[in-house]
Amino acid sequence: MKNIHFTYGLVENTIKLQIKIRMGDGKMMKRKYGQIFSPYTLSNGTVLKNRIVVAPMTTYSGQEDGLVSDEELAYYKRRADGPAMFITAAAAISPVATSFPRQMKVYDEQSIAGLTELSKTIKSKGAKAILQLHHGGSESLPSCTGGEKWLVRAGSLLAFIQKWAGSTFQGQ
Repeated sequence: MKNIHFTYGLVENTIKLQIKIRMGDGKMMKRKYGQIFSPYTLSNGTVLKNRIVVAPMTTYSGQEDGLVSDEELAYYKRRADGPAMFITAAAAISPVATSFPRQMKVYDEQSIAGLTELSKTIKSKGAKAILQLHHGGSESLPSCTGGEKWLVRAGSLLAFIQKWAGSTFQGQ
């Protein structure tokens, strides 16, 4: 029987997660799960220090204008010690792409300094940084886009149905 134990500890204001996987007899499962902590090479040649990747999580901690905040930098700094790679929270690619308050933006020159600092923070302990580009589409909020709305356009479903159901389909 396997038991998985998650232990959280606060060390120097940093949350440390320790995962122990034990068999019923108490032996560590180093052979089976030790590979999680071994390096991994991606197909493009990038070497990750281990196989732990932090999935993107929205923190709502950016500045009101979408610039990277000290709070956001602190969030990543607290977690940078263990994982090999971080995927950042969703970053809006245009003014009408914003989907939530304080969403990070990446569409203008004033964002570069904060994004550079974010990248340095994530990489400070050897992790790789991936910026998650995002467009909210029809879910973009006018309250977050300065009142601008994004006009959603789509092709006709009728043409698709006629192609696959036969040209006799007329629809209603």
